[in-house]
Amino acid sequence: MGRKREKIETIKQEIKGKSTAGRPTDYDEKLHPLLLKALMIQGKNNMEIAEEMDISEKTFYNWINEHEGFLQAKKQAKDLMNDIVELNLYKRANGYSNNKAVKIFQFQGEPVVIPYTEFLPPDVSAISKWLAANKPEVYNEKTVMELTGKDGQPPVFQVQFVEPEKKEEKQNDGT
Repeated sequence: MGRKREKIETIKQEIKGKSTAGRPTDYDEKLHPLLLKALMIQGKNNMEIAEEMDISEKTFYNWINEHEGFLQAKKQAKDLMNDIVELNLYKRANGYSNNKAVKIFQFQGEPVVIPYTEFLPPDVSAISKWLAANKPEVYNEKTVMELTGKDGQPPVFQVQFVEPEKKEEKQNDGT
């Protein structure tokens, strides 16, 4: 079991130790925000987090609305995850070396692990996303069109209803 999982299990045990016969646990302002952050960083969604905390999804949303610390923990975890993704996008846009790469071969029936440095080149898609997000005034791919009237005022539209032309019936007089 990894260290992160052990910490989560420890926090959960402390929370469970405070619960009474079959009732959902009461909100603990120290433990529940920590558990929320840890579970969010693992990539769990709200329903999975509520399940891990042994509370209903309704209770989860009630806690977000009722406890500022719980809401702040959710925001902090989301900000942290966004920072991690942004860092990884930045690394991918510039290219980077992975010193922890390994190749596994088999030699005389035994596995042989060979560490090596893997270089990942810059990625054009990551570059364009990074620039669009960080310099939108220069690299924004959206086209914005503004419609203004005289002297920058809002445009004035005039709608005129026109009676449709009536087709004259062709006469069948042979001409």
